[in-house]
Amino acid sequence: MALNDGAEGLFTSKEVAEFLRLNPGTLDNWACQGTGPRFVKVGNTRRYTYTDLISWLESQPQGGEPEEW
Repeated sequence: MALNDGAEGLFTSKEVAEFLRLNPGTLDNWACQGTGPRFVKVGNTRRYTYTDLISWLESQPQGGEPEEW
């Protein structure tokens, strides 16, 4: 299942890492630190919803704003 607009279901760390173009270990680190996208535990694995992932992305600091002199 690929992540795309309006996707439903639960996504694995590997799928989310591919979508974000990150190493899956980064998601592991974020989960241990209590940062990163919200997830649910299913057994011993983390699963992510598309809605939670997009909400997290939208909450991240934005760059590219010109600095005022």
